Amino acid sequence: MLETKVLHENVEKVQRGLNLTGWNFFSNGTSGNTTRIIIGWDSTKCHVHCIHSAQQWMTCEVRNLKSNMRLTVTFVYGMNTPTDRQDLWAYLCRHNFRQGQRSWLLMGDFNATLKAYDSKGGDVRWAGHKNDFGDCLLAAQLHSISYSGLRYTWHNGQDF
Repeated sequence: MLETKVLHENVEKVQRGLNLTGWNFFSNGTSGNTTRIIIGWDSTKCHVHCIHSAQQWMTCEVRNLKSNMRLTVTFVYGMNTPTDRQDLWAYLCRHNFRQGQRSWLLMGDFNATLKAYDSKGGDVRWAGHKNDFGDCLLAAQLHSISYSGLRYTWHNGQDF
């Protein structure tokens, strides 16, 4: 998954530049608009079918060609403002019921944190809109999985 802000007309150039022979790609851009998400996969290992695409997400069915196991994956690149992310939260809550017994993986950049200690710097007040991400996970009966590695992997280039 690539988070981008590439004009739709330049997406193929970006994909070719990755030099991933045998890979296929989907993106969520449309003519005249910015592409925010590009997903790629090795076509010898899995089959990917895009179920739904919007500005902040792409939901795909992924099938492992060796095991025939299927799962649903929603790739996310949330908007920068709380108001603009409301469509994302609504989509995730609304579509959770469709997954049934199939595994559903959400991944990407939500541009939101679950807890105040998940970010450094910025406004120290925990505004009500910062609960939106956690409220969405709770309503959709989803949970965050553990991770290993660096806790903070991005900063805005300003001094702390």
